[in-house]
Amino acid sequence: MSRSSRKSARTAIIRAVTSWPKREQVDPADLIGAGEILKLVGWKTRKSLLDAQKTRDFPPPVVVVRGARLWHREDVERWIEHQGHRT
Repeated sequence: MSRSSRKSARTAIIRAVTSWPKREQVDPADLIGAGEILKLVGWKTRKSLLDAQKTRDFPPPVVVVRGARLWHREDVERWIEHQGHRT
């Protein structure tokens, strides 16, 4: 993905998150993507994350924009703790 594509995707995500009704607003700094989840868990491939997403207990993404999925960091950290994965 080019730098301009990443920037426009990030801008779209921030615009989407900050335009939610007040009760649903999320601080963009509290969101993490697939790459960061892989690092937190210690996995090497995205397939591991895709497999985890198919389970019932993996938290759903809170934002999906232009194919990018973002999760609440707190939800993912709670899942990691519950699963016994490293953080």
